[in-house]
Amino acid sequence: MDKGEEALAVEVAERMVALQDDLEAERAIISEYDASIEKLRGAIRGTDNQLRQLKQQVSVVKATESAQKAQSAVAARHSGQNSAMSSAMESLERIKERQQLNSAQMQAADDMAAEESGSSLEARLKAAGVGGQNRKADDVLARLKAKKNAAQE
Repeated sequence: MDKGEEALAVEVAERMVALQDDLEAERAIISEYDASIEKLRGAIRGTDNQLRQLKQQVSVVKATESAQKAQSAVAARHSGQNSAMSSAMESLERIKERQQLNSAQMQAADDMAAEESGSSLEARLKAAGVGGQNRKADDVLARLKAKKNAAQE
C-alpha cells in the first residue's frame, strides 16, 4: 500500500471477503447437514417403533383371525349360510383396515419427503443472511490500513 497500489489492495480485500463468505457458507451447510442427520436418525427411530407396533398388531390380527375362523366354523355348523355371510363381512372389514393402515404409512412417508424437500438450502441460507456480499471490500481495506497505521505508530 506504500507504493500506491491501492487497486491491488482493494482486489486483495475483495478476495478476502469472498473467501470469508465462502467459509461461512460452508459452515452453515455443515450445520444444516448435521441437523438433517439428527432429523433422519429421529425419523428412523420413529419408524422402527412404528414397525414394531405394526408387527404386534399383525400378530394380534392373526390371532383374532384364527379365533374368528374357529367361531365361524362353529357357527357354520349351526346357522349355515348366515355364518358364511358374516365371515365374508369380517374379511372385508379386515381388508379395509389393512388398506387404511397402508394408506397411513404412505401418507407419513409423503409427509416426511415433503418436509425434507420443502425449501431449498440456498433460499434458507439467503434468508439467514449467509452467502451474500454482506461485508464491503472497503471495510476490509479500512481494517488493513488501520492495522498498518497502528503498527507504524
